[in-house]
Amino acid sequence: MNSKNIEHALYMENLLVGGLEKDVEVASVTYDSRQVTSGCLFICKGQTFKKEYLISAIEHGAVAYISEVNYDVSAPCILVTDIRKAMAVATACFYGNPSHDMQVIGITGTKGKTTTAFITRALLSASGKRFGLISSVMTDTGRTCEESHLTTPESPDLQKMLYEMREEKLSGVVMEVSSQGLAYDRVLGVKFASSAFLNIGQDHISPIEHKTFDEYFDAKKRIFSLSERVCINLDDEFSKDMISAAQMQSCDIVTFGFSEYADVRAYDLKRKGDCTVFRVRSASFDRQFVMPLIGAFNVYNALAAICLCMNIMSVDDMIKGMRAVRVPGRMEVIQKKDITVIVDYAHNKLSFESLFSDMRKEYPGRRLISVYGCPGGKAYLRRTDLGEVSGKLADHTILTAEDPNFEDVEQINKEIGEHIYSVGGTYDSIPDREQAIKAAILQAKAGDVIIITGKGEETYQKVNGVYESFEGDIPLSEKYLSQR
Repeated sequence: MNSKNIEHALYMENLLVGGLEKDVEVASVTYDSRQVTSGCLFICKGQTFKKEYLISAIEHGAVAYISEVNYDVSAPCILVTDIRKAMAVATACFYGNPSHDMQVIGITGTKGKTTTAFITRALLSASGKRFGLISSVMTDTGRTCEESHLTTPESPDLQKMLYEMREEKLSGVVMEVSSQGLAYDRVLGVKFASSAFLNIGQDHISPIEHKTFDEYFDAKKRIFSLSERVCINLDDEFSKDMISAAQMQSCDIVTFGFSEYADVRAYDLKRKGDCTVFRVRSASFDRQFVMPLIGAFNVYNALAAICLCMNIMSVDDMIKGMRAVRVPGRMEVIQKKDITVIVDYAHNKLSFESLFSDMRKEYPGRRLISVYGCPGGKAYLRRTDLGEVSGKLADHTILTAEDPNFEDVEQINKEIGEHIYSVGGTYDSIPDREQAIKAAILQAKAGDVIIITGKGEETYQKVNGVYESFEGDIPLSEKYLSQR
C-alpha cells in the first residue's frame, strides 16, 4: 500500500500534522520493533517508548514511522496528534477496513462477556454461518486458533485478525470489547453491526486502568458511537444512562432482561439436570430454550446472545444452537462421588456475587469452599470486594496466585484476607496455585462444593512481566479428584 493512502486516512480523521515528502510503499505495519521487516511502517506508541526502539526498527527495514514526536533519525516521519487513534486509523486503512465487509458483533460489560460471546457464536453456527471469535479465552480467525492474553487486542493485531477472517471468507466475528479496548481506541475504525451492553460494576478502577468509575462508565459508552444496533440489559441499574447514550448516537435499540418492559424477556426459569430451561418472549416469538449452563446470570448472557442474533437468523436455529453451547472455563462442573468442583472465570464483584449466590441455591445445605486470588498491579478494589463476597458467601476460602506479576502473592493474599476476616469469614493462604487446588480437593469433606475461580481454562500465570506455563485449573482438579 502507498503511504499517501494512510496519510489521507489520518487527514480525514484530523490526526495528520505532517506527511512524508515522498510516497513510499508500505509492506507491513507494527508497533513492535522485534516484528519489523523490510518495508515496514513503524508506530512509536506507549508511555514507555524509547528512541532506541525506533532506531532498531529502522535497522531492520522500517521505511517510515508514525509518531507524535519527530525524531532525529534516518527514516521519514508521519507526524500525528494522537498516536493511539492514529495507530487504529492507519492499520484499519492498511488492511482495507475489513470490518466494513463482515458482520462484527461486539459485547461489552463488567461480567459475562466471554460466556455471551461463546453463546452468540454457537447460535450463529447453528444457522450455518462461519464466525470468527476474539475473546479473553481464545482467538479464532478461521486460519489460526490461539489462546488469548488480551481481551481486546491492540489495533494493529485486531485489524490483522479481521483481515484474516475476511480472507477466510467468514461471515463475521463475535468479539469481546473491553473498557480499555474502548478507552485506548483499539477498536477505533471497527464497524459494529450489533453490540451488547451487559452490565457495569465497580471493577478495573486503578491507576493503570480507569482512575474513577465515571471514567470506566464513559469508556463503556463509547461502543455506541461505533455501532448500528445495540442490545441493552434493561435490568442493569445504569440501563437508562446507557439507553440515553445509545439514543444520542442514533442507534437502533433492543432491550433484554427479566423485566416485563424488556423487548426480549426471559421467564419461567427451571433447572433440569445440568441445564437451564427458560422461555423467551419478544414481539415475534414466544419459545422455550434449553441451555447446558446453570445460573440465572447465564440466562442474561443467553438473552444478550439472542438479541444479537435474532435479526439475522431464525428462532428455530437459535433454539438448536442454544442446546449446543459450551463455554470453556465457564461453570465447568467436575464431579467424583460426593465432591463437586466448579471451575469458573469469575474474577470481579458482580460475577462473584452472581456465582456464589446461584451456587447456594443450586447446592442447598452444602459447604462451599472458595479458591481464588487477585492480580498484581491492577484492579486493587477486587481485594476488598472479592474478600467480602467470599467471606460472606463461602464457608472457607483458600487464597492463591492469580497473575501476581510483580507483586508478592503472600502480600496480596494478606490484603484480601483482612476483608475476609472483616465479615466473619476464614481463609488459608497457599501461594502455589496447584498446591491450593490439591489442598482444597484432598482435604474436602463429603458433600463439599469447591469453587475455583479466576483462571478458567487459562494455561498461564503472569509473573514478573512474563507469561509462565501453568497446567490449568480443570486438569489439576481432575488430577486430584482421581486421588481421593
